[in-house]
Amino acid sequence: MLIKNMTFDKALNLLRVLNAKFIVVDADGKTHTHGDLRLAEPPSERKRKQIVPMGTYHSIYHPLVKDIKAGEGVSITLPEGMDPEGFRSSMGAWCSKNWGPGSYLTQIEGRIVEVLRVE
Repeated sequence: MLIKNMTFDKALNLLRVLNAKFIVVDADGKTHTHGDLRLAEPPSERKRKQIVPMGTYHSIYHPLVKDIKAGEGVSITLPEGMDPEGFRSSMGAWCSKNWGPGSYLTQIEGRIVEVLRVE
């Protein structure tokens, strides 16, 4: 529509006359700039690829470790194909957050991940 284009051009000219800094993207995707402003960079892609769905590890270890007292431990046998190191990392993050860093020990033996609460 011609009237929309004319109005858009007038608005840009008015901003330029006022010496305003702007970046405007029109309906066609064309960028109009005035001044030293720059568009923000798009967010970078995640470097770590998610292997299992969110919450999978938590649903396995949480029922077993949530009520552990100091001096108690749990051994968790992981299903085939599950990453023991990723599992231990997730469980360790939960333990650190809820019990405090250094208050537990973990060990991986094959597909068995063990946690011992020491404090």
